Amino acid sequence: LERQPEPPSYYQDHVPRRLDTVLLKALQKKPEDRFQSWQQFLEDLTNVSSVATGISPSAPPASSSSSDRFQRLRRCKFFNTFPDEALWEVLEVAEFKRVPQSELIIGEGDLGDFFCVLLAGRVRVTKNERLIDVLSAGSCFGELSYILENKVARSASCVALSAAVLLTIQDQWLRDSSATCRLLFERSFLQFLSARLIDADVRLSKTM
Repeated sequence: LERQPEPPSYYQDHVPRRLDTVLLKALQKKPEDRFQSWQQFLEDLTNVSSVATGISPSAPPASSSSSDRFQRLRRCKFFNTFPDEALWEVLEVAEFKRVPQSELIIGEGDLGDFFCVLLAGRVRVTKNERLIDVLSAGSCFGELSYILENKVARSASCVALSAAVLLTIQDQWLRDSSATCRLLFERSFLQFLSARLIDADVRLSKTM
């Protein structure tokens, strides 16, 4: 209340100076000098994290050669259980897409026919313009269009919170793919959906 706080880097030399700027803004004495919304605060923190982890706030390069793309998938946690032959099967049809910050990837209410795996960057998930999640590299989204066979509209919007690289796959391809590939994807979907449900339960318990 009475003095300007020291920046985090005063106590830890390795703290990025960009983080100093963000946190000192959040701690300004006058409310009008602070962030005016949690969304602004989140976006600035995400940009700090992107720089610290080596992910450029500008659009990251999407891999060009088949071997580069294979290695990118091999490093992605979503594909941890996929054997090499299944990854090559995915690479034959998957689209690698570079997405700039703030681009709408999936719109709430759309009738989509594809799902995405986030290879780099972060994605903001909102419902009725309210933030419900922030996805990081290795996450999937849009998979309900495959699971529910396009019978329902998209339940949320997904927007690139930072520049990102996406792997986009058409639902119909997965339905027509090998039994092994379908099983691997469906198992990964189940793991991510379960994690989201657990997280939602934790949030609800904290608000009750």
